[in-house]
Amino acid sequence: MTINTDKLGWLVAAALAGAMSVGALSGFQGNTAPKFASVDIAKVFDESTLAATNTDAIEAARKQRAGILEFVNQNRAMEAKDAQRFADLSLKATPSAAEKTEIDKLKAAGTEATRKQRELQTKNPLTDADKALLQDYAAKVQANNALLGQLQGKYEGDLQNMLRDSREKTLGRVRDVIKSIAAKGGYTVVFSSEAAPYAATDLTGEALKALK
Repeated sequence: MTINTDKLGWLVAAALAGAMSVGALSGFQGNTAPKFASVDIAKVFDESTLAATNTDAIEAARKQRAGILEFVNQNRAMEAKDAQRFADLSLKATPSAAEKTEIDKLKAAGTEATRKQRELQTKNPLTDADKALLQDYAAKVQANNALLGQLQGKYEGDLQNMLRDSREKTLGRVRDVIKSIAAKGGYTVVFSSEAAPYAATDLTGEALKALK
């Protein structure tokens, strides 16, 4: 069975900076002459420490899930319940010492099942017991194929949710920072550089500094 872990990587790369264009962010309002500025929201978003931290966390989650899929795919002769347990424990952020020991045992059992299956596949002649064991391994492979499909679908959903939440939280923080800077500077309106390619005052650098 081919496991598309590349798709997990594509999800991490997808659209963290998407859906960020805005017309304007209001700042100070009063009976003074209008004061305008612009800000490159995409640049602030992409280059902020917060975005980098979130991207690193999502990439770590992707690698973690890709590793689980790879192990189960390479050891499909293992017990399906063991494969499921391995996947569940491996996703824990801080597994206990006992859980780490259990993970090691599950991996050892999985690799041993793979070794025995491959040994039987090259054995000739086969006894009736050997044939029965190969049939048992074939059933386990089929069960794990189904499990792999379920896991990949779940992991892709997990990463999509992480990306969406990260984008929304980071963009919300970017907007709050820009509004704060605008209010302190007495700006009537701060335009996105997409809407106003030029303004006498560019708050991009100040916003990036505030987000470091």
